[in-house]
Amino acid sequence: MCSGRQLSAALARRIFNIHTIAVAPGCRRQGIARKLIRSAERRARESGFQLAVLEHQPELTGFYTRLGYHAGDSRLLIAMPRRNLLSQCYGLLTAAKPLTAQVSVVDVPGAPARIVSGLLPGTDLPESARFTRGQLIA
Repeated sequence: MCSGRQLSAALARRIFNIHTIAVAPGCRRQGIARKLIRSAERRARESGFQLAVLEHQPELTGFYTRLGYHAGDSRLLIAMPRRNLLSQCYGLLTAAKPLTAQVSVVDVPGAPARIVSGLLPGTDLPESARFTRGQLIA
């Protein structure tokens, strides 16, 4: 079993947080934000990150969805060893995008939000996974 500090360090090496993307109003609708995000994702992959995460306003859910993000949740759930879940709440909505094939964002029946699977070794969720009475059943 690892300590909270070790777990935090392991997740920090795997999760790339995009904090703010802003384009001046007169320069919008020219693909600038899309190019900035794609560039950030490329650099994150090159640096070994496995998941990109960002916060967004509700009106941007469609934009991030078109970029391949699972957008619009109020929190992010991450599958942990022993079928535990780590929940991170945000002030705005959250969007997450796997940067490697071993990570996925899945809808688990009954779960309060989509769950990031495969971020840490041994945390892949089978298709039969369910969320019942506050517990992840896999």
